[in-house]
Amino acid sequence: MKRIPCLENGIFARSTLKPLDSVFNFDEEKKKISLLATNGEWFTVSGLRRTGKTTLVRSVCNTINAITVYVNIWEIQEEEKAPYVLDMIVNEIKNQLKRSRLKEFLGRFEKLSFFCVSVGIRARNQVRLEQALRNLVKKKNVVIILDEIQEMKREEEFFKFLAALHDETAPKLSMIFLGSIISLRDILEASYSKPLHGRISEEIVLEPLKEYETRLMLKKGFEQCDVKVKDEVIREASYRLGGLPGWITHFGRIAVINHYLGKKINVDNIYDKLVKEAEKILYDEIARAISEKRKLRNYIRILKHLGEHGEITVAETARLINKKPNTALIYLTYLIKAGLVTKIKNKYSITDPIIREVLAKKEIEREIKLRL
Repeated sequence: MKRIPCLENGIFARSTLKPLDSVFNFDEEKKKISLLATNGEWFTVSGLRRTGKTTLVRSVCNTINAITVYVNIWEIQEEEKAPYVLDMIVNEIKNQLKRSRLKEFLGRFEKLSFFCVSVGIRARNQVRLEQALRNLVKKKNVVIILDEIQEMKREEEFFKFLAALHDETAPKLSMIFLGSIISLRDILEASYSKPLHGRISEEIVLEPLKEYETRLMLKKGFEQCDVKVKDEVIREASYRLGGLPGWITHFGRIAVINHYLGKKINVDNIYDKLVKEAEKILYDEIARAISEKRKLRNYIRILKHLGEHGEITVAETARLINKKPNTALIYLTYLIKAGLVTKIKNKYSITDPIIREVLAKKEIEREIKLRL
């Protein structure tokens, strides 16, 4: 079969590590991230899922003269995440050192392990990791990207370690925290991460693309793939994708593959396929977002209503779950912090159109409960 290069390294590439010119838009954010990371700053990048945080940050940092470490905390299922995260950081540094001219530092990392060892050994290895990084950054800047940092709940000791690491390695080590919530500031001001107070210099919040930006992203992506698409297809797709680069990329991939298979690019068919492919991922995300909350049935009721009707007010929420308005507001505020719901004036709605499609399905309650 014919290889399609634009699906490997273009705007519609699935990878979260792309050539920078294939990361659409966010020009100011690209400059800011590059400047902050190059100069050893610790900062946050947050926004709804699929706004392109991971791709933006990883692709920018790949252009920096530094050892760049990326850890996706979302992939770690274990309740105690800290040792797994530290092991992943160590292993990624080792892999990069093996490919670099800095192999003399490899031995300092080879003996480090946090997985399946006692708390005492973990604590000693934290000190050794701190010392190893302190020596490494004398030769080469290091950038560590921690994705979905909001998953590190109840890991206060981990944040204490990061605070010590900051003080020992600044300004040669940059730490970038990514989170799929409206803002990470609330997370980093919570009790378990208070050790980082005063050490986070900036917060970058990514917003979904505007409709004309979505049209432009689709147009440029199709041009990269040498696929001619009618303007009405691009207009219809941009209207339905909610300005989220993750879905725009996925839509574009399906359309390009259809084109090379000799199929007609039909927005309805592609959108339906996109929703079907996204279902299982979104069921998991929604279940994980509310898994630790009491009165789960109330959260599911609110989400089902939003899926079916598109929006809700505090008063409507109170009636729906048979609670007082101030209690209903607590539910809605949590869903905002979880990145599922957005408030516009006095109404609450689902920003992500694909999530709304999934929430409107009859089996949503069963699917969420299966994952709890």
